[in-house]
Amino acid sequence: AKKTKPSLAFSKLYRYNAGRYRVVATNAGGTATSNESKLVVYYKPIFTTNIVKQSVNEDESTSFIVAVDTLDSKGTTATYTWYKDKKTVKDGANGVSGAKTATLTIAAAKAENYGTYYCNIKNGVGTVKSASAKLTVILKPYATKVPKDLSLVEGKSATFSASVKGAKPMTYQWQKDGSPISKQTKNKLSLRGIKPSDSGTYSLVATNPAGSLTLNATLT
Repeated sequence: AKKTKPSLAFSKLYRYNAGRYRVVATNAGGTATSNESKLVVYYKPIFTTNIVKQSVNEDESTSFIVAVDTLDSKGTTATYTWYKDKKTVKDGANGVSGAKTATLTIAAAKAENYGTYYCNIKNGVGTVKSASAKLTVILKPYATKVPKDLSLVEGKSATFSASVKGAKPMTYQWQKDGSPISKQTKNKLSLRGIKPSDSGTYSLVATNPAGSLTLNATLT
């Protein structure tokens, strides 16, 4: 907008007000132009990249990255503080690095890294908070109960069982001496009327999207 008074005032400054200004005065005798004045407008950080929720397999690396446009009397730098579940994140805890930078990295995700993350970014004008983003860690299969070795006489029944936890979906396959046993796809295996030929190593292979687990037991 054209301003026609000898003074120029802003009721509220915005970034787009920054620039170089001068006044041109005109009367019947001619025109005079002032020296140029530079207006610098400082502003709190403005996000150009924000964080979003993530899913990562156990033991894989992942990062949360923010980027901001920022300017204060000290320049274009800012300070970063990351939080997980509203508690300050510290470098070295649970494989985390970059807790005071724009990039928070988790070197090998574990169950302990699961949670909601956000970043506070501060400069000399103010502080802004990033979006909150949930990190889901897809856990590999792990055993809470393992099958036991069995030593039985011929004709008895043998039962192997295990309890396995981890991310879903979970599939199971029993093997004997490394070869799959047909239609044995649960966490329990029952053999009736055992014979000497049934002796061997029985394995339960549990598999989910993050990996697999093999549990062994012998029958003699």
